[in-house]
Amino acid sequence: MMLALAFVLLAGAAFQFVRFFRERGHSDELTYFYDLSERKLFVAPRTLVPPIRGINNDEPDGMRAIVISTSGDSKDKASQKIAYLEKYAPEL
Repeated sequence: MMLALAFVLLAGAAFQFVRFFRERGHSDELTYFYDLSERKLFVAPRTLVPPIRGINNDEPDGMRAIVISTSGDSKDKASQKIAYLEKYAPEL
């Protein structure tokens, strides 16, 4: 009886563990980037390491943008502001 209960609890924990990492590990998630030469926001996969290729040329001028909304509504484009930009040194 105790062995069966232990097995059920272990199986439940394994299920939760797999579900947690499946939800977290989406490599196709998008994030905001900012093109310095075009001065525009665009979206790209979050797995890319900035600086990346910008919107319309091969120049690596796309920086990851941390965007906030002053109205609290993330869909309100007029209230979006760039809090800061991220880029890494080429050596990294």
